Amino acid sequence: MSPFTFVDLFAGIGGFHAALTAMGGKAVCAAEIDPRARRVYEENWGLKPEADVVDLAKRANSVPDHTVLAAGFPCQPYSKSGHQRGMDELRGQVFHDLIRIIAVKKPPIILLENVRNLYGPRQRPTYHYILRRLRNLGYKVGTVPTVISPHQLPLDRGGRPQVRERLYIVGTRVGVERSSAETDSLALTPRNTIASWSLPEWDLRTDLPLEDPQR
Repeated sequence: MSPFTFVDLFAGIGGFHAALTAMGGKAVCAAEIDPRARRVYEENWGLKPEADVVDLAKRANSVPDHTVLAAGFPCQPYSKSGHQRGMDELRGQVFHDLIRIIAVKKPPIILLENVRNLYGPRQRPTYHYILRRLRNLGYKVGTVPTVISPHQLPLDRGGRPQVRERLYIVGTRVGVERSSAETDSLALTPRNTIASWSLPEWDLRTDLPLEDPQR
């Protein structure tokens, strides 16, 4: 694969980093608010994340140019396990800072991740608001999101026996005219098992070991 650069926002300990570097990418900037996660990220990947996306957005011009912007923006405001206040909650409003970085840097590809419930009935208006903001910036995004859980992927494609559905919004920068017209693209993958993988094939003892088997 051809090499490319990416930024990793709301980076955690580097899930997107692992996937994108495996595809030939090189991180040029990362940001994560949790100091413990930042330490793990730096230890894992040799890149020290910025401490705050909100502060980074205020100096968006300083963000290095990049091909892919990956961002697992805060999910607590949209999760069923929370109050579901969406963008009425401070953490939900951080999405606007993400949009500011996208508007300034105009990366060719964006890859956003959140909880499945962002597409649920209560949060659906917020989901469509997010799509409108991205389309107004010239990004082609399908109306139907990609929703998948690790247990639906075979082991050799990164799968794990963990039921954790996540929603992905993938956008390509095509200009406002096309982004406003081309809105019917399908999800990247259907919400079922990939290829011929059979869910009963998971074996927790070997596929998700909880301790070193040598001990």
